[in-house]
Amino acid sequence: DPLNYTPVGEDVPPPYYFTPDPNHSTKPTDPCSPNGEEDYAGDVEGLDNDGDNAYDEAADGDCAPPCEPPIAARSCNLHGTFDCCLDIGPGCEGADPGDNVEPRFCGVNELCVDFAGPVDAASLAVAVACTDGGGFPVPYVGTITPAQDDPDTVCIDFNPNLPNNEPTCCEVSFTGSGCGQWSVASAPGDVSRDRVVTVSDKALVKAKIGEPLDGTNCSFDVSCDGSITVSDKSLVKAKVGSSIPCCP
Repeated sequence: DPLNYTPVGEDVPPPYYFTPDPNHSTKPTDPCSPNGEEDYAGDVEGLDNDGDNAYDEAADGDCAPPCEPPIAARSCNLHGTFDCCLDIGPGCEGADPGDNVEPRFCGVNELCVDFAGPVDAASLAVAVACTDGGGFPVPYVGTITPAQDDPDTVCIDFNPNLPNNEPTCCEVSFTGSGCGQWSVASAPGDVSRDRVVTVSDKALVKAKIGEPLDGTNCSFDVSCDGSITVSDKSLVKAKVGSSIPCCP
């Protein structure tokens, strides 16, 4: 009875729709028809279930394709000629509240983000909001460039780098084919990634001085100049006592 029927969005199956039936695999089950299963007589438009004159996934806002959330990230910087990437965890909600710490003084040049499914870098909007250790805003003014790495991964280049002179929380937000947030806790000198710089961090750097740079020790080159030297230890020493609170 149309008079007693409450209009619903295109993405809600109408009463006559089938439930999944393994014996009749071609029966329609999705009112948004992303595969065009409602197309009639060769027409590229399907049915307009909610009467708003917009058809199927391509045109009806109710049927916009779901966006993919971020599931992992890496912070990358060039150390001389060596590209060093650190895994960046999801923040304080993760298993290790320190695993999203970026300890290098050169900041975040590139953040490579893995999404739960394929995304389109061209339709991905990226925004950055940073705060200092006291929760006060730290303006970021620069160019943000997302580029496709593989179907599920986008690497975002920052020019200039995200700030890392002082403890800073930067939340990178995504809208479009990928949606959600990923936070990076910039804590210069915190090579142990426990959210506070101590003499232990200085000792860790001291123990690596002179080692050839590779994927296991590059985070101790906090100056990002391509080698681990006394200068790196001095940079860490100057930050002893600083800390960074949990980022969102």
